[in-house]
Amino acid sequence: MVSVADFFSRSATVGAEVNQKLIGHYRMSSYASQEHREPLSGWTPFIAIASMR
Repeated sequence: MVSVADFFSRSATVGAEVNQKLIGHYRMSSYASQEHREPLSGWTPFIAIASMR
């Protein structure tokens, strides 16, 4: 039997790894396709949130 804490710490670790891979993949593809817009990419979520108000 795996304890609940064990399960959560394991899934959190796996989740973090998957997240890093997704972020890395997204960064690579965004560098490849949007080099001219790269300085804005870090601000995109903030711009989206601000424009929703």
